[in-house]
Amino acid sequence: MHCPSPRRKLSLPAVVACAAALTVAGSAVADVWDDSPPYAGKQRFYQVITAKHSGLNLNVPEASTKNGTQIIQWKQPGAMNEQWEFVTNSIRNRWSRQCLTVDSTAQGAPVVQRPCDGSSAQKWDLVTHQDDGGDYNYFNIRNQWSRLELNVAGGSGQYGALLIQWPHVPRSPNAMFSKTSTEVTD
Repeated sequence: MHCPSPRRKLSLPAVVACAAALTVAGSAVADVWDDSPPYAGKQRFYQVITAKHSGLNLNVPEASTKNGTQIIQWKQPGAMNEQWEFVTNSIRNRWSRQCLTVDSTAQGAPVVQRPCDGSSAQKWDLVTHQDDGGDYNYFNIRNQWSRLELNVAGGSGQYGALLIQWPHVPRSPNAMFSKTSTEVTD
């Protein structure tokens, strides 16, 4: 549920809808989710998220803006569809303005992009595990709803390999990621 900015006048039905969203879902999304396109003149910090085993980046294939597009690994330096913004535990793509999402708690479920709604299916924690050998340059990305981690399916090192969620496997390089930051004015 996306509630309008509090700076705008709201009709009674809009206020009731936002209150209902807060009651049912536990939170509503307000100004945190700026729907502005990636060229609106705002200072933002983006991350390129890279898989340890392949050196390839999280990517929205073909710069798709379609809801439900499954995330892949790819490498195209400077591409906006490989740049991600961390906003209140959600990870939003610079190009599509959609968030990493899981639609299921099942292991092996695809990681897709969906419009940002602040739900726990879109909340991710960056986790370092003692059993991963203490390499703190890398981390796992765990979904708060499913408690499963972002993973490159089958440990593939190929371009276009799909991202899924999977239980933690110690020292599994296809579930370990690094990030590099870039500050830009959109």
